[in-house]
Amino acid sequence: MQAFKLRPTELTPEVVFNSSKNMYLISGKSLMPEPDNFYRPIIEAFEVFTSIPPKEITFIFSIDYFNIPSLKRIMFLLYRLKDLKDKGSNVKLKWNYSNTDALEMGEMAEKMLGLNVTYSELKSEEVEQVA
Repeated sequence: MQAFKLRPTELTPEVVFNSSKNMYLISGKSLMPEPDNFYRPIIEAFEVFTSIPPKEITFIFSIDYFNIPSLKRIMFLLYRLKDLKDKGSNVKLKWNYSNTDALEMGEMAEKMLGLNVTYSELKSEEVEQVA
């Protein structure tokens, strides 16, 4: 089994990638001022795990708070999901949100990339359980 995990901090999200199940999760806050160093190994792991496009992939985003520098890195991952869809993978994108900004980010990604997104509103107590 190939797995990639990072524990959340006050500024960084939890990351859990399980390539044997084709399940990927990013959950929590993404508020670091310089996100490139944080997201670089995440993007590299995702590219390795999906170098051969899977039949089906589930990616769960539960980012309740993010900043603009983090948005750029998150969008890179979303573009990679679009690439997988274009190569024939059945991409399931689940978008959990707890505020309007997070919901709008998911809607923007859905429109820009043509991905089918399933939305779920998280209550404040659920946000803590996911992260």
